Amino acid sequence: MSPSEFLQSQWDIDGLIAPSDTVLLHSNVFPALMKLRQAGYAPEPESVLTALIDLWPNGTVLLPTFNFSFAAGEPYDLKTVPSQMGRISEIARHMKESVRTWHPLYSFCVIGNRSREFENLRNRSGLGADSPFELLREMGGKIGFLDIQVEECLTFVHHVEETEGVNYRYIKSFSGKYSGDGKIFTDETFEMFVRDIENNVVTDISGLARFLSEQRLFLGSRRYVGNGLALIDSNLLYNTVSEIIQTDRSEGMLYQRNAK
Repeated sequence: MSPSEFLQSQWDIDGLIAPSDTVLLHSNVFPALMKLRQAGYAPEPESVLTALIDLWPNGTVLLPTFNFSFAAGEPYDLKTVPSQMGRISEIARHMKESVRTWHPLYSFCVIGNRSREFENLRNRSGLGADSPFELLREMGGKIGFLDIQVEECLTFVHHVEETEGVNYRYIKSFSGKYSGDGKIFTDETFEMFVRDIENNVVTDISGLARFLSEQRLFLGSRRYVGNGLALIDSNLLYNTVSEIIQTDRSEGMLYQRNAK
């Protein structure tokens, strides 16, 4: 049994996988590496990435490759600036078949059949209607969580908040030198929908995570404790978060306010 096959046998994936799915994947690779070591395999992150990609042989996998140096005033080169989202995303970024989406703060490495559709995006907003989050929804994609708590990584919530126009976040522009080809740098401006820190807004989606679990909206029997593999439909998640916003339940479910 290959390392990839071994890992897939360890994940609770019965009924989860459609080979042609488009999946935005969040992961913590350390539990998988530990399982590999305990079973006598070399604990290599490449094996974890291969196992994940192989779950969707006819599909498309997105991995966050966020980097926040552009917001700090540093030039951004799409071809060379590394991911700050962990080793597995950096390995994916270097794969010859991968493409990287356009935004200098919230980019994704995309591998698979529909990767070119993401590569062709020229989104100015990291989270809005021109972003990979919107395209994921249009494709009927899913969001996956491997050995990670939902509240640690569910950036998709901020996409819903921006498109719904919540009042506890606002559009902030970031300008600087940008290169999309590794050669020519131009002055560019991009946008992010950031929390209102002057009004003590703190991101906290633990209430949402509990609600999603209580409503059994995740696929995967270990979805409640952050172990194993869980998936949720992106449009189902969008509609759920949108309803929370529209019924004035955001505070306590999507954010908190720190005491002054």
